[in-house]
Amino acid sequence: MAFIVTDLVECLTDSASMGMNLLATLTVVYGARHAASASTALHDHGSATSTRPGSDGSTRGGSHDADGNSIGSSGGGSGAASWIQAVALPVFGSFVLLAYRYFFRYFEMFLMIGLTIMAGSSFFSVAHPPFRWIERRCFGSHHTHGSLLSFVGTFVATVFVVARWLTTAHWAYTDALAMSTAVALIDSVRLPSARSATFLLVGFLLYDAFWVLILPFFVHDNVMADVAWQHATNPLSWLLHTTGFRLNLPPVSVPITLHVPSVELTHATAVLGLADIVLPALFAVYCLRCDAVLSRLHPPSPGPAPAAASRAIRARVYHLWHRLFPRAIVGYAAGLFAAMYASALFRAAQPVLLFVVPPMVLLPAMLARNQGQWGVFWNGALLHLALLHDSATLTDVTFNLSSQK
Repeated sequence: MAFIVTDLVECLTDSASMGMNLLATLTVVYGARHAASASTALHDHGSATSTRPGSDGSTRGGSHDADGNSIGSSGGGSGAASWIQAVALPVFGSFVLLAYRYFFRYFEMFLMIGLTIMAGSSFFSVAHPPFRWIERRCFGSHHTHGSLLSFVGTFVATVFVVARWLTTAHWAYTDALAMSTAVALIDSVRLPSARSATFLLVGFLLYDAFWVLILPFFVHDNVMADVAWQHATNPLSWLLHTTGFRLNLPPVSVPITLHVPSVELTHATAVLGLADIVLPALFAVYCLRCDAVLSRLHPPSPGPAPAAASRAIRARVYHLWHRLFPRAIVGYAAGLFAAMYASALFRAAQPVLLFVVPPMVLLPAMLARNQGQWGVFWNGALLHLALLHDSATLTDVTFNLSSQK
C-alpha cells in the first residue's frame, strides 16, 4: 500500500509528467478554441445565404450546418456513418502503425520531408494570429503594412523553429512543431454530434488498448512504444549529402509525439502521441460549440454585483463548471494524469485513451442530462438550431427536442 502512495507523490512531483499534462491540456484548449472560432466565423459568414425565407416568412430548404453539411428534418444517417468511422478508422490506423513500424526505413526520407513541410506550414498557420494581434496592438488595425509585417514575422519565426529543430534536434522545437500540427489537425475535422464523437473515441480506445496492453502479451513487442520512441535520419543532412556536402547532423524525433524530459536526475522523459491529443480535442470542440449555442439560448443575467471578491470567484467557478467545455477539459486533464500515474505504478506504457475517454465524455454528458439537453447534445441537433435566427423559435425547438429524448 505504501508504494501506491509513493508513486502518487512521485508522479505529482515529476516535472516530466506534470509538464506533459500541462502541454497536452493547453494544446487541447487552444486547438479547440481555435477550431470553434473558425467554425463560428464560417457560420456567421454563411448564415445570410444558407437559410432563405419562404413565402410565409418561414425558413425553408437550403439549410446547412456550420460545417456546410445539409441538414435534414430527422438528422438520420449519422448513426450509420458513426459506426463506419468507429470501425474503419482504427483498422486503418492499425495498418498505418504496422507500416510505420516495419517499413519506415524504406520511405523514411519521403515521409520526413513531407512531415517537415506539414509541420512548418502548421506552425506558420498557428503562429500567424498572434503576430497579427501584436501588429494591431502596435500599429492599429488600419496600418497599411501590417499584413506584410505580420507575414514576415511569422515566416521568420517558422524558419527559425524548423532550422533549430533540424540542426539541434532539441525536444522544445520538436514539441512546438508537434503541437502546431495537432492544432492544424483539430481545425481540419468537425464532428456533427456527441454520438459520432463517442463512437470514434471508443473505437480508438479499443485500438489503443489492443496495441499497448493486449498484443505485447502475445508477441512481446510493444509496437506503439517503438513507434513513439523512433528517431529518423535528419532530412537536412540527407539533402546536403545529395548535393555533395558532408555535414553530420543529429537524428531527429518525428514531430508526431510530444517529449518532455524531467529536470530531476532520473533522466526520465514523458512521451505522448498526437492522437491522444487530437482525438479528445475533437470532442472538446463539439462541447465548445454547444456552449456557444446554449449561451445564445439562455444568456446569463447580470444580476447584482457580488459583495466580495471571494463570492465573485465562486460564482465564476460555478458558471464554468456548468458548461460543457470546461468539464471536458477537466476530464481530459484528470484522465491524462491517471494514465501517467498508472505508467509510474506499473513501470510500463499505458493506453492513454483508456483513461482519458471515460471522464472526458461522462462529465459533459452528465451535465447535459441534468440540464435536460441530452437529446439535442447526443444527436447534434443543438448545433443545427444555431441556424435559426428567431430566439423564440430556437427556444421552442430546443424544448421540443429535449422532451423527445
